[in-house]
Amino acid sequence: MKRTISLLELNYKVYDAKMEKKRFIFFRRIYIVPDIILLDLDIPKIGGIEFLKIIKSKEHLRHIPTIIPTTSSNQKDLVECYRIGMAGYCFKGYI
Repeated sequence: MKRTISLLELNYKVYDAKMEKKRFIFFRRIYIVPDIILLDLDIPKIGGIEFLKIIKSKEHLRHIPTIIPTTSSNQKDLVECYRIGMAGYCFKGYI
């Protein structure tokens, strides 16, 4: 995903919080408030849906649009993500 964003040559800073500890530290810092969150549902240990719940439970983060790039067509997961507060999803198919 980071490579794709870099190809767009936009003047945005991209933060990648892959490790679980880094994710929680990243979102606890009130001074880091992203314009958009791209959230993979397939993240280790906690899972994307649970992490989306955490994001949307934080006062300083819940207003941020959260987009989920996915290879899954699991409607149950997508409906649950919309219920929690996902702004939308995009299918990341293979070319």
